[in-house]
Amino acid sequence: MITATIADKTSPFLYATFGSRLVAGIIDWVVIWIVTIALAIGVTSAEAATEVDYPGYPFLLLPFAYHFIATAVWGRTFGKSVFGLCVISEAGTKPRIRQAFIRETIGKLVSTIVLYIGFIWAAFDRDNMTWHDHMAGTRVVYAAR
Repeated sequence: MITATIADKTSPFLYATFGSRLVAGIIDWVVIWIVTIALAIGVTSAEAATEVDYPGYPFLLLPFAYHFIATAVWGRTFGKSVFGLCVISEAGTKPRIRQAFIRETIGKLVSTIVLYIGFIWAAFDRDNMTWHDHMAGTRVVYAAR
């Protein structure tokens, strides 16, 4: 087994590669778009039936909610589970709710707003960490099987 250094300790975790994280993220966005389209069709049908206009801005929260809830509850999203990846804290445990919140909301917003450099950073980081990993004190690793 390959070991990696986490917080100056030898750990049995293997950091996820940039490529596996990228494809897992693409899978997650496909899931988000499918759910968004299904909800939009439902809302549009409800608007037509009731002649009530529903605001569209709650749909903007869907990606944040999906990533936050999945990370906080299971330590992984659907895309990560396809590749056998999981998010862990520096201690090697499932991230705390606070860490998941920072990582999946504030951290990803910062990683995105600067031309996605926060995500691309993982391709050059020694431990394959993104800006949001650094901000939240998390790592993405291959899960033990």
